[in-house]
Amino acid sequence: MKDEWKTFIDNLKIPAEFSHHDEFLKMLETRPHNMNDAESPSVFLSKDERINPLVTSDEINRCKALRDLMNLIVEKLSST
Repeated sequence: MKDEWKTFIDNLKIPAEFSHHDEFLKMLETRPHNMNDAESPSVFLSKDERINPLVTSDEINRCKALRDLMNLIVEKLSST
């Protein structure tokens, strides 16, 4: 993991967890969610035991640099 990314994740005000796609799908089987066709990579937010998309795969792929992704995540978190 890049140092800049690790620092960003460590400084978020919420806990972060990383999962491979297959692990994530297994978790979805046991929790309520608002996703039927979520693609990887994506960022999700778990709130009140419900999992919702925060940043889509398309949004991530449009980011030209790591800083763009970090800014997008901060922006999305501030609007939740």
